[in-house]
Amino acid sequence: MAELSLARGFWISRTIQWEPDSSAVIYAIQDEGRVKLYRQPLNHQPSRLLTSLKAEDEFEFAISPGKQLAFTSTRWDHDIVSISGLK
Repeated sequence: MAELSLARGFWISRTIQWEPDSSAVIYAIQDEGRVKLYRQPLNHQPSRLLTSLKAEDEFEFAISPGKQLAFTSTRWDHDIVSISGLK
């Protein structure tokens, strides 16, 4: 079992992507209003920032074997409705 030192920030993704050769994992955090994808080698090397995207409320990603990034990003709209005078 390996212990990883992740980059600072709020863990935002429910997934971790393995590199095809299993030498590293890719994960997403939210920091300073941005979603940042990091590559974390499993050989105790430091994390490396891959990309930084506009932060939204929900974020998921996948990386193809050819190293292409696909992601979904959505913003939740919250509404409050007050109903009074019902009989």
